[in-house]
Amino acid sequence: MTPPPDHDNPAGWMVLQYVSPDSKRAVLFAYRLAGGAPQQLFRLRGLESGAVYRVRVDGQSRGTAPARALSQEGLAVRLDAEWRAAVIELEVVSPASGRQP
Repeated sequence: MTPPPDHDNPAGWMVLQYVSPDSKRAVLFAYRLAGGAPQQLFRLRGLESGAVYRVRVDGQSRGTAPARALSQEGLAVRLDAEWRAAVIELEVVSPASGRQP
C-alpha cells in the first residue's frame, strides 16, 4: 500500500495489505516510522464490493464498515508514537448478496 521505506532513513508510514483469494478476509500491517503523523488514512484494495467487514485492531473489535467506505474513504489508522505497529484484520460479516458467510 505504501512504497518501501528508505533502508537507511525509514520515515513516514509503511503499510502492507494482504487479501484472501475470495476477498472475504484481509490483513494490514501498519508501521509508523520516524516522523510519521499520528494518524494516516489508507484506501483498501481488493475487498468484496457491497460487503460489510468486521474490523479488528490488534485483536480488539473496532466495529464494522462497508467495503465501499473502506475502499473509497479509507481506513484511519492511529499509532500514538513513532516506531509502533498495528495489525488490522478484516472479515466479511455481511456479504454483498446478503447471505451469511
